[in-house]
Amino acid sequence: MNTQPGRPLERAVRIADRLYWVGERLADDSFQCHTYLLENGDDSVLFDPGSALTFPHTLRAIAEIIPFARIRYFVCHHPDPDIIGSLGVVDSMVARPDAVLVTHWRAAALLKHLGLRLPFWQVEQHDWRLELSGGRTLEFIFTPYLHFPGAFATFDPATGTLLSSDLFGGFTEGPGLWAEDESYLEGVRSFHEHYMPSREHLLSALVAFEKLPIRQIAPQHGRLIPEPFVRGAIDELKGLDCGLFRFSRKESDVARLMDLAAVLRASLDALVLQRDFRDVAATLLEQARRLLPVAALEFYSGDVATLVKLHSVATGFRGEPTPVPEWLVGVLGADQVAWRARQGDRPASVEEPFGHAVALPLFGADGVARAVALLRLERVAELSDDEASILAQLARPLAVALERESSQHRVEDERDQMYERSIRDSLTGLYSRRYLDDAGRHLFERHRRDPAACFGVVMIDVDHFKRINDAHGHPVGDVVLKEIASRIGSVTRGGDVVVRYGGEELAAFVYAARADELGRYAERVRRAIASPPIPTSAGPIVVTVSAGAALHVAGEPIDALVRRADEALYEAKRTGRDRVCMAP
Repeated sequence: MNTQPGRPLERAVRIADRLYWVGERLADDSFQCHTYLLENGDDSVLFDPGSALTFPHTLRAIAEIIPFARIRYFVCHHPDPDIIGSLGVVDSMVARPDAVLVTHWRAAALLKHLGLRLPFWQVEQHDWRLELSGGRTLEFIFTPYLHFPGAFATFDPATGTLLSSDLFGGFTEGPGLWAEDESYLEGVRSFHEHYMPSREHLLSALVAFEKLPIRQIAPQHGRLIPEPFVRGAIDELKGLDCGLFRFSRKESDVARLMDLAAVLRASLDALVLQRDFRDVAATLLEQARRLLPVAALEFYSGDVATLVKLHSVATGFRGEPTPVPEWLVGVLGADQVAWRARQGDRPASVEEPFGHAVALPLFGADGVARAVALLRLERVAELSDDEASILAQLARPLAVALERESSQHRVEDERDQMYERSIRDSLTGLYSRRYLDDAGRHLFERHRRDPAACFGVVMIDVDHFKRINDAHGHPVGDVVLKEIASRIGSVTRGGDVVVRYGGEELAAFVYAARADELGRYAERVRRAIASPPIPTSAGPIVVTVSAGAALHVAGEPIDALVRRADEALYEAKRTGRDRVCMAP
């Protein structure tokens, strides 16, 4: 008997204690089917007898080990022809009355049509265990729909061997029986992705297998997997997305289907797992380039009756208002039923000044395209039906992801607006005194990082403001305050902060100001307010202000700085108003 991996497979091969490979390797067949024999005296077991093509060789291999008459149990993990094609011959050879065909009831319902004399021994009726003489026990693990509704695998605890049926099988080339390195797992992957129905079914079987102390895996197809590669084989199968043929009604090339499945899987994972839409868009662009020569990916959302929003790399995918492109009419806002009646799964082809593109409507739960994904192409390219189907499957989760991102931005914008309203004076639009702490900390921090850079504060008070209110009424006084705030803004840089400190008193925090610069700024404010007169419903009113300016001293608290500027302001009022005084 051949007992060493790598030798020609012309005879039986011992793979574990009293467990043998007794199959045949057919020439030019990458989908080899294996038969195994457990030698256990008159309770011997033959697993998956094989096809009519290989059974003559299997009989010769069995004869090397035991007489055929000592086999009592014939296990059929499922009813495919390469597994049960030899059952007619087996049935004619078996003479012992206690021999049985071990299978699941679902397979028995089909195999009975072969008209065999052998009775069925159904695994589910025997607590999924087979007790053999001599104390050896076989355990059966239900693996439904992999790839047959009644499929199961067999575990031999005595040797730690999992006779895994179709699972862990693979496409192979060459005469070897054992996997010699993990490169074999690529053949396992391609076999399962097209042969097994779904990841969910596969995972349920793998979870069951992980509870077993497996030392080697003996599948029906491909190569046997020794202990060093068992863990890797299980992990490889965990990551597969099975049921490749559901991706195509025409394509039969397994390699191409695997590429399509990988694109869909990676894209869906990004949509589900990645929270930042910029990362989602980057992944989608990368995957789209596996299908088409895509140069850029953009999104449009909104209503074509108004300005739509463009979500692109340039806008950080936040959605910036933009005029409605001509091509977008008829795509954005499209009805899903009408679109599919006209286009099927295919997106629209678009010709723009920038070149050719593909426009994919993103339908919401109401069946209306609330957004559109635009794939700008480097050159003209046609989508195959299968590629269009992949994009169509991405449309719904992509619509959800884009709406989630848009909703998040809306919440952020609303929060920013609420915060802005909370720190703004409702009359003048200047910052409120509440904002002073935040602004002060910001300026103090900048000063701490750069001690050479100065900042100061100018306290401004409207001269005789009470007279304006008393003479003309508070509405006129409000107009005056709003115009004063506007004129201060006209002479203030964007980085500086102007605060309505209270009533008619204002404060301007000016960054990077030396003492002379701070004084000149305060003087510009005074002149801007004094002329021209402020127009009101009561006629033009000449308004003047007094101002006190103080330059910040390193380490000085903000209240001390404001107090010094206030003292300078009072000095300006005491010495005649309509003037600026600098604090010492």
